[in-house]
Amino acid sequence: MLETLSVAGIGNVHLDLGHVAVFRELVRQAGLDREREALLFEALQRKALPEIRQRLAAWALPAPCGRWLAALAELNGGPETLDEAEALLAMGGEGIGEALITLRRLIAALRRRWPELPIHVDLGELRGYRYHTGVVFAAYVPGQGQAVAQGGRYDEIGQVFGRARPATGFSADLATLLQLSSMPETAAVGIYAPAMEDTALEQRITALRNEGERVVQALPGAVESPGALGCDREIMRQDSEWIVVPLPKSFVQRDRNN
Repeated sequence: MLETLSVAGIGNVHLDLGHVAVFRELVRQAGLDREREALLFEALQRKALPEIRQRLAAWALPAPCGRWLAALAELNGGPETLDEAEALLAMGGEGIGEALITLRRLIAALRRRWPELPIHVDLGELRGYRYHTGVVFAAYVPGQGQAVAQGGRYDEIGQVFGRARPATGFSADLATLLQLSSMPETAAVGIYAPAMEDTALEQRITALRNEGERVVQALPGAVESPGALGCDREIMRQDSEWIVVPLPKSFVQRDRNN
């Protein structure tokens, strides 16, 4: 994800890390039913401290589960947050300990490759809680209230199809990345092909693509011009052959500006 943002020209990225196993394990130890789990989950996402404390007090959870769950909303900050979490949740069980160790190892690996990357740890951040099974992560940039990319661990993917396996993935909105990118606009490089059912044309398009060329074939009824589709050349029929000819530079620039 970080490499994708770098290639896309997205600068000043801040990384947010969490691990859903911490909350999941505390919910299990506290014996919360689905309704109470959902109420607490929603309050944690809003960092609604008074509401969280009120609900936990009313539920009279076994000690020290209530104290641990209440602390999740405040266990956020720099990587040093893990020190505080380990001290507070030392008796929380093996699953929580493993989650915190995983985050430490991940941060160490990130520091080796991206030593200047700002990293924020939030153990109450549970995006994709019903889907993810381990580490969750998101990238933010100044001026954007929403993450520009996010993802996490989702083990046992494919179990419903009889082939469970571990996986990690992320998603990003391409329109947002284009809007935020600092990359200079590149010149049009592509070949425009007309919308036509012609065996010779199809063979020519295939040959050009096999040579590494980018060929954009128009759709029937489409009105986009070659330049607007990022093309600086087009395929034209000359006698019985399909040849590639350059488009006038003035046409390409005009289409791109429009």
